[in-house]
Amino acid sequence: MPKAKKQSNKSKLLNWLKPGSPRKNILLFMLAFAIVGGGYMAYKSFAASNPPLVYTQQTITSESAATNILRVNVDGSGIASIQSAVTTFASGSGTYITDGKYSPDHNFVAWTGGTDPNTTFTDTVYISDTTGYTSGNSKAGSLKAFSLPVGEMAATSPTTDPIAWYPDSRQIAVLTQDQANPANYKLRLLNISTGAFTLITTLGAGPTSGANLNSLAVLGDDKSIAYTDSTGVKVIKAGSTTPVQRKTATDCGKIEAQPGTQTGFVYTCAVSNSTSKLFSQSSTGSATTIYSTVNVSGQSTHIIDFAVSPDNTQVAVYTISSNKGATKCSLYTWGDIQTVSYTGTVFGSIQTGTRTDATGGCGGKGGPGPVDNLVWSPDGQYMAYLDGITAQQNSTLYVVPTSLFASVYASTYTGPTKIADNVYDISW
Repeated sequence: MPKAKKQSNKSKLLNWLKPGSPRKNILLFMLAFAIVGGGYMAYKSFAASNPPLVYTQQTITSESAATNILRVNVDGSGIASIQSAVTTFASGSGTYITDGKYSPDHNFVAWTGGTDPNTTFTDTVYISDTTGYTSGNSKAGSLKAFSLPVGEMAATSPTTDPIAWYPDSRQIAVLTQDQANPANYKLRLLNISTGAFTLITTLGAGPTSGANLNSLAVLGDDKSIAYTDSTGVKVIKAGSTTPVQRKTATDCGKIEAQPGTQTGFVYTCAVSNSTSKLFSQSSTGSATTIYSTVNVSGQSTHIIDFAVSPDNTQVAVYTISSNKGATKCSLYTWGDIQTVSYTGTVFGSIQTGTRTDATGGCGGKGGPGPVDNLVWSPDGQYMAYLDGITAQQNSTLYVVPTSLFASVYASTYTGPTKIADNVYDISW
C-alpha cells in the first residue's frame, strides 16, 4: 500500500482558515479585524499627522521692530522660535527677516534676511533644516545662508513674497531688485545644494515689465513660473526667458499652483470696482471663473485670499463684506471663508468674525483689515487663517477643522483655536 503524502504546513494553514466550528469562525473574525483594523488605524494615524505650522510674527513699537519666525502644533502646543531679528529705528542697527516659507516636502523653511537700517533690505536667503528640530530646541536644525549676487536685494513689495519653492524642494525662485535702482527686477533660481544663483529672466523697469509683480508660483512641471503683475497674468515656460501674457487685467493678486498638475494655477483679479473673481487656468489654456463676489445695494464684498486644497478638489476663499450700519456713519463688517469646487459649487462656509465701526462709513477705519494668509494643513483636515482687525501687525492666527465646512454658512460653531496675535504670514 502506498504511503500517504505528508500534509505540508501551507496546506494545514489553508485548511485551518476554512470556515468550520463557531469557535474557529470567531477566531477568524478576530484575526481579520486585527489585520484590517490595525491597517486602517495606522493609515488614519499617518493621514492625520501634520508638521508644525510655521508663522511669522512681528511687533512694532515707536523704537523698534521685532520679527520672529516660529512653529506650533495644530493644537496650539509646542510653540518654538526658528529665527528672530530686531531692528532699532533710531540707530538703524540690527537685523531684519521676511516670512518663513515651508518647502513642499516640509524638510526646510526658507526666508530672506540681512542687516537693514531701513527695515526693508534683505540680501541673504536662509534655509533651515527642519529634520533636526526637537521639542523645545528650535535651533537644532542646521542653517544655511546664501548671499544674493552683489548689488541685488530681495524684492520688498508689501504684497509679494520674494521666494517661491520649486516642487522638488531643492530649488527656490527668488525675486530680486537692484540696490541702486529698485525699479529693476530680476527672477533668479537658487539651488540649495550648491548655493548657485542662476538668472531666469530680467523683468526690467516700469509697470509693463513687471516691476509691480504681486505674486509668483512655480508650477508642477518643476520649471515653469506663473506670476501676476500690474498688467495681469504671465507665464515663463520651461527653457524660456520671455514671459508670455496669459490674461490681461489691471488688478490681479495672489497666484497658486494647482497640486497634482503640471501646468495648472489659480489666481484672483478685481474685474471692476465692485467685483472680484477667482480663476483657474493652465500655462497654455484660457481662464475659467471659479468664484465671483456678488454685491448688492449698500453692501461691498471682496476676495481677500484663497488657498487650494492639498488634493486639488476644492478652493477655500476668504471674503470680507461690509455695509452701512443703523446710524449715519456706522459700518458693519464681517468675514467669511467658503470652500468651493472648480465649478463654483459651495461646499460649506464659516463666518470668521464681525465688527461694527461707529465712524467707518464716514471715512473711519472700517472693518477688519485684509487677511494676509489662508492655508490648508497637508492632510486637508485643518485650515489656518489670519483675522486682521486693523493694521497688519494686529492679525490673529486661528486654526479650524475643515469638518466645519460640511454645511453652508455655519455662522455659529465652537470657536477656532487661537494660536497667536501680531502674525502677518503663515506657511503649512
